[in-house]
Amino acid sequence: MVKGPASFVIDDKVIICVCGRHDVGKTQTNNEVWDKLDCPKKKLEIRCKGREFKGYGHCKDIKVGVETFGDPGSLQRKWLEDLAKDNYKIIVAASRTHGETVDNVKEIAQQYGYKIIWFTPLCTDEQSINWIDLKDFSADVIIELIKKHII
Repeated sequence: MVKGPASFVIDDKVIICVCGRHDVGKTQTNNEVWDKLDCPKKKLEIRCKGREFKGYGHCKDIKVGVETFGDPGSLQRKWLEDLAKDNYKIIVAASRTHGETVDNVKEIAQQYGYKIIWFTPLCTDEQSINWIDLKDFSADVIIELIKKHII
């Protein structure tokens, strides 16, 4: 078993869950992660005019799944469970900060043996700060976590 910084065990399965209130940029952040994921990838299922999706990639033989539904009553649980059942080593997901969507992530992580990294995307109410740049920076951090996990 190889250990990285802060005892981050490379052999572990992990859910990186982008969490936040409504309209904080969870979907935008996960879409940016998808765009930056530098490996062969494919979207499996698309809803809501292409904005919400579930997809996967194979990076150095590591299965990486990304899903964007993080709202109560959405397909979040089904999509997470699909990725977990298919034994994706890294899942990038979305959730709110409490309630049903957080419970879904916790329950699936426990059931399928995943560790969870809770990640809150950068956000602002300041008009002078570019909101899209913040989502881009947030995605960069998640990509770095993925890279550390697959090296």
